[in-house]
Amino acid sequence: MTWGPVCIVVIFETAGFDIPREIFATVISLMFSSSYVNPIIYGIMNPQLQLAFKRALSCGRYGNNNVSQNCKGRVTLSAGVTICHVNVLLHHKMVNNSDSIATDPLGRSRTEIGFEVSLAILVCLACIPGNLLVIYVINKDSRLKSITNTFIRNLALTDISMATLHMPFWIVSLYTGAWNFSQRWCEISAMIQFTLGIASILNMGVIALNRYIRVVKPALYSRIFPSKRTAWFYCVLVWLVALLCATPPLYGWGKFEFHAKFSVCTFSWKIEQISYLLLVVGGVVNGCTVAIFYCYYKIYQTVKQSSLNLNAHNVGNQCVNARRTDIKLLKASFTVVCVFVMTWGPVSIVVVIETAGCKIPREIFATVIYLMFSSSYVNPIIYGIMNPQFQLAFKKALSCGRYGNDNVNQNCTGNGASKRTTNDEGRLAVSTQNSAFSKTLTTEQSVSEHKDATMLGSVLE
Repeated sequence: MTWGPVCIVVIFETAGFDIPREIFATVISLMFSSSYVNPIIYGIMNPQLQLAFKRALSCGRYGNNNVSQNCKGRVTLSAGVTICHVNVLLHHKMVNNSDSIATDPLGRSRTEIGFEVSLAILVCLACIPGNLLVIYVINKDSRLKSITNTFIRNLALTDISMATLHMPFWIVSLYTGAWNFSQRWCEISAMIQFTLGIASILNMGVIALNRYIRVVKPALYSRIFPSKRTAWFYCVLVWLVALLCATPPLYGWGKFEFHAKFSVCTFSWKIEQISYLLLVVGGVVNGCTVAIFYCYYKIYQTVKQSSLNLNAHNVGNQCVNARRTDIKLLKASFTVVCVFVMTWGPVSIVVVIETAGCKIPREIFATVIYLMFSSSYVNPIIYGIMNPQFQLAFKKALSCGRYGNDNVNQNCTGNGASKRTTNDEGRLAVSTQNSAFSKTLTTEQSVSEHKDATMLGSVLE
């Protein structure tokens, strides 16, 4: 909010565009406002510094010697660090140095340009807070340092990288209607987009696979995911596979070029590049899509069958809890699958239709690219904020500046001795035998505490 606008304006001005003075005045005011916002965020909202501030401000009213001594202390405030990579943009050779955009290459009016650019900036900025919060709470709360959450953190890192490394070029291209940088940088930008896009899909696939094995094949879980070190290995493997799929056009297999309707540098979706198209779209994207659908379907089917077994044998309150889990599980699985289809499905369909030689209006291209990028801010919502374990961690992290409770403050500093929930690494033994399933529900899960924050295979109250 304070540094982002000035970074974007600097990019536009460097590209040679005419920007009204009022915009410059506004963004410079926002930038300087960070100088008084920082002590509020890093100081006044810090529970450890709140008490020191109260003592310092009470020196003129109270004669307590200890208070007076405290007044002599100094409080050091942290400065905010921007994540905008403007230097990369400023030092690149600009191709188009026109003074204005009197004629838009895409035939858009200034109102349409302003709307598209504003919406793109909102999408870009919306990707950062949620993903940063997910990474923060996983790193701070030891209860969240599980194998599944390792993959969720890797997904959040991918989404932040998409917002900071690729979307700024998309925003500039939306504004100008053309690519304003060198061809080599176009290829690099396209490679970054492909790497992050494929890594995002692979991460979602690994998360689905991890949950599938925990619920449907619990006997294999300790073999496939024996430790957090193995989870980190899978995360590295995801990035290596993504790079392997994204780099061939740099060496002649396939071609990266600017796509005016998408307003991004991407792969050349032409029939001549059909072999690489089959590898990326057919092998990776469609393969992960089928795997995600299959995993969540089998998870729901397994838990549904287990709840029916409980109901048939009248296992008391566990039947009620199982039915509640059934409904919540259906909602969670439905949300994950629907969001994935709505964000990644349209762009895949449009690419296939374009490759077949059909003409598609630019408005459709613009819509599907917005949907694809929107997955970067939707992912932390469905994998993090909708997760019950994360909800508690978020409340503790965000309540530090509002509540004076010592337990809350201790939790905010990472030293709280709050009640531990069941370890997320434990396997959920979903059995079709009634007695075994009943025992698992009783011993491994409680009504008030749940292991899987997405309500997949757990008994929730």
